[in-house]
Amino acid sequence: MSVTVAAFELGVSRKTYYQWETKAIDSMVDALVEKEPGRPALTPDDEEKRWLRKQLKERDKEIAQLEQRKNLIKEACKSKILMIKGEAEKKYGDENFA
Repeated sequence: MSVTVAAFELGVSRKTYYQWETKAIDSMVDALVEKEPGRPALTPDDEEKRWLRKQLKERDKEIAQLEQRKNLIKEACKSKILMIKGEAEKKYGDENFA
């Protein structure tokens, strides 16, 4: 199959096809090179990123809890205001609180 046909079937230009071909060949050659077994060791940057992600999760959880508390307090205040307003209307009449 020619490059022109292959690029057409993939829906890319010939230039993109050649770029992909180069990347694929480089990756295959890299896969054949002997490497140390096991997972690579974490760098200090990776450990710091992991710690920061954990801190962000904890902060987001605290923010959600604070939002819930804020909403509860807001509802309690509304209820208290309505209760006080109701008592005042009973005592002073409806015309003052319309």
